[in-house]
Order: sequence, then structure tokens, then C-alpha cells
Amino acid sequence: MTDFGRTIRLDAGGVQVAMTERPPLPIHPKFWKSLGLNPRKANALVQKNFFHYRIFYALTSFRHVAIVSSGATSLEAVKTRDYGRPMHPQVDIEDWRHPDNLRVHAA
Repeated sequence: MTDFGRTIRLDAGGVQVAMTERPPLPIHPKFWKSLGLNPRKANALVQKNFFHYRIFYALTSFRHVAIVSSGATSLEAVKTRDYGRPMHPQVDIEDWRHPDNLRVHAA
């Protein structure tokens, strides 16, 4: 049991996979260390994170490959969703006052 519910680490030769009952937060190397793995020795760490994790891995890994996919953590969803009022980056907003007045008066 971990903070992410039931957690299991599967070892298949040189590949280790962590499976968790609830969404994990591997934003920090201590996630891997708590599973008995050394992230510094890994050939690859694969994780999907909405938040910028690189600051936590600055001393652990030196090469990062950004993978973009759809889903709840996609920044494309932020850019394309319907907000019901003008919103950057969908609309080029030249002055913040008018959109802010719309937001305040809609509440």
C-alpha cells in the first residue's frame, strides 16, 4: 500500500513497470526510489505529467523527450475548450478590461 493505493512493481528482465490503483505522482524521483528503483540508473523513465517535472530531475536525468497525447492532462484541451466568453489563446485579446468586466458581471 502506498499513497496511490495498492501498488505493484513488475520486473521483466531489465524492464520494471510500476502499476498503481490510483493515479500516481511520479513528478519527483522519490516515487521511483520508494519502489526500490534508482532513477539515475534507468535507461528511460516514462511518465505523463501535467506539471513541469524537469526541475526535480535536474540531477537525475539529462535528456527529456516531450510526448504530447490527448486526455485530461493535455494542454491542447485548455486551448480548445469552450469557455463561454472570449479567452486567450482562442481569441486575440487586446485589452483585459472588457473580458474581465464580462467575467465579473457573469458571477
